[in-house]
Amino acid sequence: MYTLRCKFNEEIRIYLSEFNKEKLELNSISDDIFKSRVIKNQKNISNLLYAIILLTYYGGEKYINLIKEIIYRVYPTGTFGGNSVAISLLYYPSLLLIYVAIISALESEKYEIIKEILSMNDNRIDTSRYYNDSEYLLINLFEKINYSSSDFKLFYPDKNYKYPMNEYLYKFLQPLIDDLLFIGDNYNDRYTNVELIISIFVATKKYNKNPKYAWGATGRYIYLLSYGDKDISKLPINDIISKIGLYDSVEDKNDFINKYTSFLSKNYF
Repeated sequence: MYTLRCKFNEEIRIYLSEFNKEKLELNSISDDIFKSRVIKNQKNISNLLYAIILLTYYGGEKYINLIKEIIYRVYPTGTFGGNSVAISLLYYPSLLLIYVAIISALESEKYEIIKEILSMNDNRIDTSRYYNDSEYLLINLFEKINYSSSDFKLFYPDKNYKYPMNEYLYKFLQPLIDDLLFIGDNYNDRYTNVELIISIFVATKKYNKNPKYAWGATGRYIYLLSYGDKDISKLPINDIISKIGLYDSVEDKNDFINKYTSFLSKNYF
């Protein structure tokens, strides 16, 4: 019987066939090639993005394992030699999948899905030039995508965005999400909360290794917090953070919040 899983397996095979072509062309990358690969990656992963949005929003916890399986199978592993920016772009589709999954989970209040995605392990063999700094897929993903994040400024030659990749993601994902979920004005808050959740998750893991610091992934949320209270315990997202259990692994919650507040202030200026 042709099942839902069969359909997604077919879409994953189609995506991986294109991915296998791209990973053979990593020796150099020009400005035009960078932009064309970003757009091509978006096209290649588009059906799986729609699938993740629908599975998360309408299916919820019932499809957690399938959602994670799609992310795991798209996430690159193997030997990659060549230009660091070109290699980094191989991880861009995985980033898109995680963003749409968390946005959809926030909109539908499926917090268990967010917890599951944040806790996904990266324990498979990775013999690329990048060192896996963490057991968590999300943290390693951001370490790898960081090599290409600043190059997204190529899409905005007349702008001087501090976090161009985040600006690009914000603009690219909005119509895609809205086509299916019709979240309208809620999109800005949902996207900002995704960035904050990821940043705080990364910060808690870094803090647990060295409690002198609490720093996480940066993004456009830094601008939005620039003129207001940077104490995350006083922001609306704090209720969501508690439901996800982001503070559960931190021994001294108040000390973490103080150090994370300091991180936010330093990164704005």
